Amino acid sequence: MNQITQRGGQLAGIRCCSSCRVRWIRANGIGNRLAIVDATQLVVADEGDLTIDSSKQGMVELDTAPTSPITAGTVYVSLWHANLLALKAERWINWKLANANPARWTTVNYV
Repeated sequence: MNQITQRGGQLAGIRCCSSCRVRWIRANGIGNRLAIVDATQLVVADEGDLTIDSSKQGMVELDTAPTSPITAGTVYVSLWHANLLALKAERWINWKLANANPARWTTVNYV
C-alpha cells in the first residue's frame, strides 16, 4: 500500500521517512518536490561530541508559538533582568552519499 504521511510510511513497498526540512523554493513559493534518497548509501560520521554553552546575557521570547518574522508586538525578556540562564547544546554530525546516484528529485501533486 502506498501511503506517506507526516510521520513517514511506504511508497512502492519502500519504507519512507518524512521531513519538513526538505524544501525547494521557487519564485511563487514553496515547490512541490520530493527528495528520494537510498538510506543504505548514506554514510554518517558521528563522534558523539556535544558542546553545551550557557549565558545570562541576552533577550529571548518566552512563548510556545514565537513570532517569525519579528513584529512590533514581539515581547522579549532579558535573561539578566529575570535572573535566568539560557543553554545551547550543539552536536555536529557529518554525512556523505556513498556513490554518485543514491538520490533523486521528483515532482509531486498533492490531493
